[in-house]
Amino acid sequence: LALIRKDSKYGFIDKKGNEVIKCRYDSINLIAEGIVTLKLGDKWGFVDKSGKEVIAFKYDNADGIYSGYAKVSIGDKWGYIDKNGKTIIDFKYDYLGYFQDGLLLAEVDGKRGYIDKAGKVVIPLIYDHTEGFTDGLAKVIKDGKEGYIDKSGKEVVKIKYDEVYPFVEGMAAVKLGKKWGHVD
Repeated sequence: LALIRKDSKYGFIDKKGNEVIKCRYDSINLIAEGIVTLKLGDKWGFVDKSGKEVIAFKYDNADGIYSGYAKVSIGDKWGYIDKNGKTIIDFKYDYLGYFQDGLLLAEVDGKRGYIDKAGKVVIPLIYDHTEGFTDGLAKVIKDGKEGYIDKSGKEVVKIKYDEVYPFVEGMAAVKLGKKWGHVD
């Protein structure tokens, strides 16, 4: 499929130039897993490559489908749906990241943690900031102090440092007060 724009509306044509998805959409996010994320009026929904609506246009924002799931919002709350439109993660989060090794970054009222694909909290939403997991560890900030947790939420590097840097060859630089050191 190739994206086209006609009279400020988007659609798609096939290799022969036939319009297979009519030019009636106001915006497009992307095509993934054979499903197109489109905006019609002020709502987002999903159509297949033939233009058939597969998930209703009822979302205020929507990302494309990745590994069978899409991050979508209703109002200012985010959730996840599967590619059939079934709600997988309830719409109660101020922010949701993307699945990484079975975990999903979630935020409510400025506090972050991680949930699983069923929406169960795996790592409590108690952190002011979190970064993605690398080699099984994630940098976290709580009450102005930094450290690292593992995928179970266990503090691997105590959350007591003023700064922590990424691990390189098994060691990370840390700052406490005016002093620098390394942890492994």
